[in-house]
Amino acid sequence: MKFEKLYFKNSLLKLYLIDLILTKKINKKIIPDIIADDYGINLNTVKKVIKELTNEGYFETRKKSGTKLKYEVSEEKSKNYFNIRNKFVNLIQSAKNFGFSDVEILSAFTSALKESISSTDEKKIIFVEKDFSNLWIGKTELEEILGVDIIPMLLEDAIKFIKTFYNDELIITTYYCQPLLDLKDIKVFPLKITPPIEQLININTIPEDTKIILLTISEELKNRMVKTYNFLQKKFKNLQFLTIRDVLENPSILENTDILLTLKYIYNEHKNLFKDIKKVVVYSRFHDEEGIQLLKKTLNKEKK
Repeated sequence: MKFEKLYFKNSLLKLYLIDLILTKKINKKIIPDIIADDYGINLNTVKKVIKELTNEGYFETRKKSGTKLKYEVSEEKSKNYFNIRNKFVNLIQSAKNFGFSDVEILSAFTSALKESISSTDEKKIIFVEKDFSNLWIGKTELEEILGVDIIPMLLEDAIKFIKTFYNDELIITTYYCQPLLDLKDIKVFPLKITPPIEQLININTIPEDTKIILLTISEELKNRMVKTYNFLQKKFKNLQFLTIRDVLENPSILENTDILLTLKYIYNEHKNLFKDIKKVVVYSRFHDEEGIQLLKKTLNKEKK
């Protein structure tokens, strides 16, 4: 059986594109027509896959510039991906030497992947987010705070997983995502994520002409910030809400910035961008000490 027949075309294309992203072989600008020609796939199918990957945080689409690569893969992650892929190649070759067919190998891999998520002696902890970038930042911070492994899961995937495979896993999400999960009989731990600007800087002592930038990881989070703190723009005319993508595309936008507020993750990844800014205030993804303490108590009870 040909490999291409093991998958639906849209699923196969999605996997191909993710592989290109993780191996850093994909162009920054995504052109659906070229992808359709290269892979011999219907243009509508290509557009559907690109939309899925956009919703999952890999791409972003803007009216003027079209679709571009959004997800930035570090050299370390790309190297690790290559190593894991090579191990899979060796494992698959061993399976073929034992006489297993391609579809049998795929069946084994799919079952193993499902089992790794849904069955274990240790309670699984799943963190759910709508945006891919925020998902990985949240996962990293929760693992640091709680000292346990966290399974990251996008909102759309989590809804499907919980309906089909839920097995008493601990679900952590944000207050923003909680109502979107629509879970009535399952305990969910929502955490607050909006940074309290008034606690990070003393806005009452700052001159009104101060240039303040609040730098976020994604367009979605930026829009939430604007809605939450639009009242501050009436007082501070030079207050701007930006994403790291905005800054990477136009670094000069940071010139003459007096105060910059950003995530610890963004600061650690792009320190050189901020070296000339007078004051940089770094904050964590979660701002919910009470919620974190409740989580820790719950996990300690589970261990006993």
